[in-house]
Amino acid sequence: MPLSVSQLATRTGISPDSVRYYGRLGLLPEAGRTGAGHRYYDEAALERVRFIKGAQWFELSLEDIRELLTLFDAAGCPCTHTRALVRRRIAAIDEQRGRLDEVRAVLCRLLGEDPAIATDDHGNKRSGPMTDEPTTTPVAEAGPGCGCCRPPEPLGADEEVCELLARKEAVERRLAGLQGVYR
Repeated sequence: MPLSVSQLATRTGISPDSVRYYGRLGLLPEAGRTGAGHRYYDEAALERVRFIKGAQWFELSLEDIRELLTLFDAAGCPCTHTRALVRRRIAAIDEQRGRLDEVRAVLCRLLGEDPAIATDDHGNKRSGPMTDEPTTTPVAEAGPGCGCCRPPEPLGADEEVCELLARKEAVERRLAGLQGVYR
């Protein structure tokens, strides 16, 4: 079923102007035209816009995205430059996730909570850093003498290794899930 510019924009959460802009940049295939001259797109364009937005979320430039889309369109083997680009972006994503986990751990410790067992304001359990598994261990209430004026105790070497392995596994699961979405 053909999609108008506004329908494509609505279904992908972007503005019609963005759809037109992507078309002008060559990120979208040439749109078909109705008898009245209005553009229309197919379902493949819908998936392409979703890929573009996902790639932008991972801070790829539109030029980098164009290069990846050209590669996908050719269904060829990635050239060295493109493989290097993708590897750099994956490394940057992993680094950003690591920094977010570190900030999260500091904030949880400020609340007197174990970062792997933190709860929200309503007492609901949250997942630990970079895991998809919910936690079930109760969190001790912070009270007088909670140690809020002392720096948090550093993790032991074994705990740090376990935390890093858990992060690695979570990243690998998430990347495997993204591969299916952006093919």
